[in-house]
Parts: sequence; C-alpha cells; structure tokens
Amino acid sequence: MIPAMRKANPCHNGGSCSDGVDSFFCDCLAGFQGQNSCFNGGTCVDGINTFTCVCPPGFTGIYCEHDINECDSKPCFNGGTCQDSYGTYKCTCPQGYTGLNCQNLVRWCDSSPCKNRGKCWQVDNSYRCECTSGWTGLYCDVPNVSWVDVAHLCRNSGVCMDRGNTHFCHCQAGYTGSYCEEQVDECSPNPCQNRATCTDYLGGYSCEVRRLLIRDIKDNYYYYYY
Repeated sequence: MIPAMRKANPCHNGGSCSDGVDSFFCDCLAGFQGQNSCFNGGTCVDGINTFTCVCPPGFTGIYCEHDINECDSKPCFNGGTCQDSYGTYKCTCPQGYTGLNCQNLVRWCDSSPCKNRGKCWQVDNSYRCECTSGWTGLYCDVPNVSWVDVAHLCRNSGVCMDRGNTHFCHCQAGYTGSYCEEQVDECSPNPCQNRATCTDYLGGYSCEVRRLLIRDIKDNYYYYYY
C-alpha cells in the first residue's frame, strides 16, 4: 500500500508537526511561537495527513502567502489608473469618469453648471453650455460685450477696454470692482497716525487731529491729543 503523500510541513522555522483528530499541533523551537500556518487571515482546514488553507479574497498560495495583483486583470476602464493593495485595488479615474472601475460617465448637467438660464449639453465625458442672448463663457456667466451698451457697461465713468474675446473696465481714481461699481475706502486701513480721525472722500482722504490744551498745577501748558 502506497502511503498518502504529505504536504510540506505546516510548521515553520524548524517546528515539528504532530497530527491530531481534525487538527495538528506545532512543537516550536526556542524563540518561536504560533499555531496557524495560513498567512494573511487564511483559514486552516485539517485533513488526513494534510491540511488546506482557505484564503481570503486577494490572496493565494498553499499558505495564502501571495498577494494577488488585482491590477493584472486591468479592471479600470476609460483610461483609469489601477493601484493594487492588499486584497483590493483602487482606480483613479480621468476627468469625466467615475465609479469603482471608472465605468460611468460623470453626469455634469445634473449640477446645473450653466448660469443665466443657459442650457447644458452632455458631450461624451464633458459638457458644453448653450448660452442665452447676452451671455458667453464656459458657464454663461460673462456678459457678451457685443450686445451690451459699452457706454454703460463700466460704471462711475470707467472705460471699457476690449481684449480679444473678453473685456475689462479701467476705473477712475477712487473706484474699484469688475465694473467700477465699488468706491475705494482710503480710510481702511486707517492711514492716520497719533489717533487722528480719517475722513474718506472720492479719490483721497484727510486726517483730523483733535487736541485739548491743558494747564497743570505748575502752570505748564501742553496739548492732549484724542
């Protein structure tokens, strides 16, 4: 009778194996301890003169000692980049794609990116905005100079400067903002010293110092600023 073939000794580092009923025992050398012969969370199943390791997802080998490279199967679609990890993987998706395996298109129009009643159109993995009259730009948020009364586009005597497909307002002294709609507050932060009071006016400011003439008991006079 040919004896049953044994698997490799499940006890590592020189330990000796003793077979039991539905189990086995390792007699370890000095300096070593432990019982389960299956690595990475594998479950050891005892057999007659043998044992088997049932490996968790992501691992393989007699002792579950090998990590499966999930990226070898190329699970990421649409140009996604796969990063392998222990028992799992992660896909980094290019712009316009989402999902565990980058298998889904991003539904751009669901977030209503087009402003001023612009209409959103999904185009493959991107989108475009169809703007209403008077608006332009990626999100329909830029006034179209061609229809705007240039004389009234820039406020407070600002001058509209055309630059290719866009424009900007050159503001007069004392005004700021995209359309020169805000007056500059020259008193913020306060430029006046010695506790002087700052008064803002268009294009400038003035400092007013308040002082009080005081005489002490020795008839000495001095100013108190407040």
